[in-house]
Amino acid sequence: EYWSQPTPGQMELAHQLHDSGLFDFVYQHHAHAVQPLENYGGKWILYGTGNAISESAAPAQQVNNEFLMT
Repeated sequence: EYWSQPTPGQMELAHQLHDSGLFDFVYQHHAHAVQPLENYGGKWILYGTGNAISESAAPAQQVNNEFLMT
């Protein structure tokens, strides 16, 4: 959580889903941070949209409250 770049595991899973031929768009979330869009083989992957309406940290913690409206 709270990483602004996708992890190797996120990327591998998204690429496997696209390579399966079953998906036109992969939308991942739960990173609590905005992560990039990727055009992979002519199809789009959205790795993270941030915290649009909630956050999971305790009130005393400083967290990333950025979000991407989709």
